Amino acid sequence: GAQPEEVYYNNGMSAWGKRQQWQKAIQLLLDMRLAGVPPNSRSYKAAISACEKAGQWEQSLSLLTEMREAGFKADAIAFNGAISACGKGGQWERALSLLVEMQDEGTDVAPTLVSYNSAIAACGKAGQWERAAALLDDMRSAGIAPDVVSFNSLLVACAEVGRWERALSLLGDMQSAGIQPVVASIQATMRALVAASQLDAGFELLRMSE
Repeated sequence: GAQPEEVYYNNGMSAWGKRQQWQKAIQLLLDMRLAGVPPNSRSYKAAISACEKAGQWEQSLSLLTEMREAGFKADAIAFNGAISACGKGGQWERALSLLVEMQDEGTDVAPTLVSYNSAIAACGKAGQWERAAALLDDMRSAGIAPDVVSFNSLLVACAEVGRWERALSLLGDMQSAGIQPVVASIQATMRALVAASQLDAGFELLRMSE
């Protein structure tokens, strides 16, 4: 099992991560090495998570590389942190390449719901709605059912580029899948309608969602 020193450093990194103090989490990882305590898999994941929360995508990618060079297998948690960090940093292409890399023969990590949602969110923020839509299809093909987060991220992508018809059809898809649209779903759809000057459809949507 983990040694007390490892637990101390790992818990410290997680705590700094929750407070968005990514630099302090990285400093703890360095301190750990200086103290002669070898970082373990959890240490790297805690540091990646701290960087992800602050959108520090370059640091996250560098930690993912370090983790593997240190002989640890990067699992879905490590990859998901790096994908999410890339999304927050506006690096949607890097997020997609990490999703592909997970499934490479040498890596062989099955993407999870969080992996797909993080990649869809990365594309959504960048207005890459076609890529985001393709990912929704990919996750279904992989046997993973999209959830409200998946749909909302795709709705955000449609809103970014005013694809109002697609946004309305997605709301219908959500309900068909037994997922109740939330306030964020309606807001993203409204943004798409307003961006395309579809005010009548906007009023109709508001009336239906009351």
